Amino acid sequence: MSEEVKTKLESLRRAVEEKLGVTREDFDKEFATTLAETKKDSPSLPPDKQDRKAYLRLQAKYKKDLHSPAKFFTGVFIYNGAVFDTVTAQRDEAEKQFEEDPELAIAERWVDSSGNPVDRQEKYKSGKENRNFGKPLPLHNYIKRLMGVTNIEGETRLFALVMSDNIPIDREPTKMMTKIPVPLFVPVDFRAVIAKTQPDSGILQLNQSRSTEFVPAQNIKVSIMDDVLSAPELDPRKLSPEEVPEWHDAHQEQADRVVVVRGVIFDMDEQRNNQGSLGFTVSSEEADFDFPGLRCWLPESIEPTFEEGDEVIVTGQTSKGTFNDQTTYQLNAGGVYKIT
Repeated sequence: MSEEVKTKLESLRRAVEEKLGVTREDFDKEFATTLAETKKDSPSLPPDKQDRKAYLRLQAKYKKDLHSPAKFFTGVFIYNGAVFDTVTAQRDEAEKQFEEDPELAIAERWVDSSGNPVDRQEKYKSGKENRNFGKPLPLHNYIKRLMGVTNIEGETRLFALVMSDNIPIDREPTKMMTKIPVPLFVPVDFRAVIAKTQPDSGILQLNQSRSTEFVPAQNIKVSIMDDVLSAPELDPRKLSPEEVPEWHDAHQEQADRVVVVRGVIFDMDEQRNNQGSLGFTVSSEEADFDFPGLRCWLPESIEPTFEEGDEVIVTGQTSKGTFNDQTTYQLNAGGVYKIT
């Protein structure tokens, strides 16, 4: 191999190791495979030109990802939120208006001239202007929020990663980002984009990239209790089951109400409900005997690995409702860690 190709190959190797998390061993294996394929495809080329062609093939493979703003992270996800369609309510209302009076619905811009529901939200709750105001709504706009812990420059950070799928009226997606499996409570490698605008909460806000996927991290061991759930930014969110009602009432205006609850499961449904959720109730050792417990709902995307009597950590979004005229507080679980 010529010195020129060696130098370029080493430069590419360092770049993909630093930005994409590809180990030198895996890179070398990939180059060897690419070189073998090149020799098979172009057997008449001199060896030095085969080396150069193999390098160019490997460079072309990585170039798109290297130019992406996405950065490489290793972290542990503790919360996999439910998928939410942000346009369902708007579409339903627009379709109702159109069904009742098509001409009026078009005149008042509930729908466009073709009857497609139109985005009528001028500004988001944050006050930011909606660039899609007045434009036809997509068929779906799925979104879900993940939370986890990573280490950046020696500092443990709590992060949130938004996954989304905007489904146009006239096109089916080739890949659904919101359906990518998310391993919980194990170290994973992934790529994401650091958001330009960061929240005041101190939580690191990340957005998906085209290459975002979650791969189990190799040769990395962490203690979930000591290394992950001890992240300082989680401290205000750590609650006992009986503390959830007061916490929810104090934060109910926030969109982000993810908390970390430690308790013991004393009641668990035998099967999931019609929405696919599995119900279970947790309480703590210190709770009064008249405390009814905190009802939690596990989505069908997460398989239970626990049973009644187990001590667990439940991460979830708090909610409030009524049942038989009584106020109830619940947790929409996004992760359950069994303490052993």
